Amino acid sequence: MGEALLQIHKSYLQLITELKTVDGVDGFSHITGGGIEGNTKRILPDNLSLNVDWDAWDRPEIFKLIQSIGNVPEEDMRSSLNLGIGLIAVVKPNAVEEVKKRASKLGEDCIEIGIIG
Repeated sequence: MGEALLQIHKSYLQLITELKTVDGVDGFSHITGGGIEGNTKRILPDNLSLNVDWDAWDRPEIFKLIQSIGNVPEEDMRSSLNLGIGLIAVVKPNAVEEVKKRASKLGEDCIEIGIIG
């Protein structure tokens, strides 16, 4: 567990630099303390909401271990941790395939984890 917690933070500079040139990419949310919803809501206009599909990805084992050993409720996990999603790009539907293509060329996985409405 100690080794996992001491891993160096991943830089998203190259990915953001590439994706910000795509028409239809409206913003980025770096998921740190505050979780996925807390961080991403900050970049959305007040009239829009975020609907996360919490089953869209497999959580890294470290988060399962933290939740189990610490007896951490699911709501606390979601509101405090990134659960394996370090960066979110807010993308219009017509730009999704281009974002996936460019992310893949950089060796990055791209997962659709929800919608904004």
